[in-house]
Amino acid sequence: YPLPNTFYVKYNGQLLHPRYLWDIYEMFRFMAPLLLLIGCAWMLDHRQRAGRMLLLLTPAFVFPWSYLLIDQTQNIGSRFQYPVYPLFLLAAAYALGVLLPTKKPPIPWRRLWQALPRIAGAFLALFALAIPLDDRSFLMVVTGGLLLLKAWQLRHPDERSREWQPLLSTVLLIVLTLFMLRQSYMLTKTFYVTQFDDRKAIGLALQPYARKGYTMVVSEAGWVPYFSRWRTIDSFGLNDETIAHQGLTPAYLASVQADIIMYHEVPDPNPPRWTEMIEILQNYAREHDYVLAAIIERKGEDDLHVYYVRRDNPDAGALIEAITGHDQFRYQYRAR
Repeated sequence: YPLPNTFYVKYNGQLLHPRYLWDIYEMFRFMAPLLLLIGCAWMLDHRQRAGRMLLLLTPAFVFPWSYLLIDQTQNIGSRFQYPVYPLFLLAAAYALGVLLPTKKPPIPWRRLWQALPRIAGAFLALFALAIPLDDRSFLMVVTGGLLLLKAWQLRHPDERSREWQPLLSTVLLIVLTLFMLRQSYMLTKTFYVTQFDDRKAIGLALQPYARKGYTMVVSEAGWVPYFSRWRTIDSFGLNDETIAHQGLTPAYLASVQADIIMYHEVPDPNPPRWTEMIEILQNYAREHDYVLAAIIERKGEDDLHVYYVRRDNPDAGALIEAITGHDQFRYQYRAR
C-alpha cells in the first residue's frame, strides 16, 4: 500500500465527506473576532499592502476545506485545522496596527490623571452596554469604535483632539481583551470535567509490565501506549495495516490475544462506524471471558472509558489494580 494507514482509515471509501461542511464553518465562526478585525483593516489599508496580506492568508482560508476529503471522526475541537490559527492571529495583530491611530503623542501624565475618571466612566459604560448584547453585536460595537477613531484621524489629521484618540483606543482595546479572555474561559469550561486524565495515570501504572510483551487493543491509542510503553493496536486501524484495510473483526482480535481491551464510548458518534467498533470490542471481551476492570466517566454519564483485562493473564490481578487503584477519577464501576 503506497500511503499511510491513516489515509485509508479516514478516506473511508468516499471521495468527499460533505457532512463536515458545518464543522469547518464552525472553525471560522470561532475566529469571528479575528476575521472582523482583518476585514475592517483591509478596507482601510493601502491597496498594495492589503493585497499582499490577502495573498499570504489565502492558503489559510483554503487549507481547512481540504479536510472534506477525509472522515473527521477524531477531529476533536477542529484540531486538524489548528495550524492555520496562528496565521490569523498574526494578521489580526497587523490589522489592529492599521485601525488604531498612528501618531504617538507624548503621554500627558497630569492630563491623563485628570481624565482618569472619564476614562473609567467610558470603560464602565462600554462594559454595561456589552452585557445585554450577544457576542456578534459586541464585536461590532468595539470594532466600529476602532473604525470611527481611524475615520476621525483621517478626516482631521491636524486637530488637537488627536491627543485623546490613543486614550480612547486603549479603552477599546482593554474591552476587546477582556471579551477575548471571557471567551477563552468559556471555551475551557467545555473541556472534560475530570481534572486528571485516566489515560495518563493508568498508562503510567501499567508501565512496569511493558517488558513482558503484553498487548493492548485500545481506541485511545495516544496517551495510553505512550505512557505505558506497551505493544498497542489501535482498534480504529491508525497503526494497524490489517484493520485499516479489512476493518476490525472478532477473528482478528482472537489472533492478537489482547491482554487489555480499552475503548471510549460516546453518545451518538458521527459517523456510526465508531459505535460499530465499540460493539465489536465490547462483545468480544464479554464472550471471551475478559474481566470488566473499570468504567470511568469522562464528560457525563454517557461519555465513558471502559477497561477490560484478560482473565488468564498471569498478572491479571495486578493489571486490574493498576487500572482501579486511583482516587481522582469518577468511576462508574471498578472491579474489587
